[in-house]
Amino acid sequence: MRRGFVMGSSCALAVSLRVPAADWLSWPGFHRPGRLPPGAALPARLPDEPKALWRIKTGEGFASPVVAAGRVFLFDSQAGHEIFHALAAEYGREHWS
Repeated sequence: MRRGFVMGSSCALAVSLRVPAADWLSWPGFHRPGRLPPGAALPARLPDEPKALWRIKTGEGFASPVVAAGRVFLFDSQAGHEIFHALAAEYGREHWS
């Protein structure tokens, strides 16, 4: 269990060092201004139901996926082990876990 945590934490740290902070958005936005930057377009309407681009099977987990640098990062539990995954955001193909 400890080894999995250390490996997952190490991977998360390595990823965070390579991804620019502007990619890791948070509410209410990068630098937390609470407004759109000048020139940014606001959609007139959001879809009633977003279109799923792909789906994968995952184990249980308590963290939200994060999308950054064209990848989706997520933790899940498989056979009692926490696994950290990096998937291609466009297709869902796994880069590593």
